[in-house]
Amino acid sequence: MAEFPLPELFCDPQPWMRLYVLLQTGLNALPSSDWTPTVTPPSDKSIGEVEQARIKGQLLAAYKPHIETTSKAIFSYLRDGRWPALQPPDIYYLKKQFCTVLDYLDGIVVRHNEQPKTIFPFPPLELGHVAVWFLLDWWTAYGVPKYLRDLTTDEVLFHQYFS
Repeated sequence: MAEFPLPELFCDPQPWMRLYVLLQTGLNALPSSDWTPTVTPPSDKSIGEVEQARIKGQLLAAYKPHIETTSKAIFSYLRDGRWPALQPPDIYYLKKQFCTVLDYLDGIVVRHNEQPKTIFPFPPLELGHVAVWFLLDWWTAYGVPKYLRDLTTDEVLFHQYFS
């Protein structure tokens, strides 16, 4: 495969890498919790779209009461550099938010021959503002649906309830 040296197309990856470190540090600073949302298990092993939709609805209903608390906790962490006191469900959802955003950010900066590269310019905003946008706006639009999809695949549901 031929190399295409087009350095003028590449953007500075450093701000993206700083954002990644900020979010990874926040994730690592969260307390541990074994809490997971409780849903009514499928009635039998034939898990179809109706069962998946029902479970997605229950997962979303379990998450909604924690949106305000987790949002406030994110602002608090980004402002103070430490987490406020959190309940186990809030810890669970914050970990989901941070992990999902970090997975996405992994694709923005690629490592080619150990040299980080990106074609995505970093927004002309402060690092904390970009972090808030990803953890709240991006999460709401793309992260929550991904979270629900990931937890309701046939494989995940079958393993969780019938193995």
